[in-house]
Amino acid sequence: MSNDHYYLNNFMYGFGYDEVHDDYKVVVGVPDVDYDNSFRVKVKMYSLNSDFWRSIDDFRSVVLATMSGMFVNGKLHWANNTFRRSGLDIISVDLAEMKWGKVEQPYYGEAYFGWTLGVLGSDLSV
Repeated sequence: MSNDHYYLNNFMYGFGYDEVHDDYKVVVGVPDVDYDNSFRVKVKMYSLNSDFWRSIDDFRSVVLATMSGMFVNGKLHWANNTFRRSGLDIISVDLAEMKWGKVEQPYYGEAYFGWTLGVLGSDLSV
């Protein structure tokens, strides 16, 4: 199996509540091959209130290590494999602002180890 096949079969999704707009939203991301044959993730957000899909621009991810997003404090979070030696990044999508971001992590050394995102109470957990 080629790496291209792996990238194109990896997708993300998540569901959460936007308190600011009193709206339930779905986020879906699918890999897309860009004009220069580079891979990126095309992300869209669906609003239940407006019954409309909108694109989240400039989403900077290639391979997602987790498919299902963890909803915490108005944001959906995913583990993102950036092929760093020190492990995975955590990316998020703010449901109210329709913007993506990266979660700051403490330094845990040079060794790579696998982990999974979760929710503990009202906090994101690893």
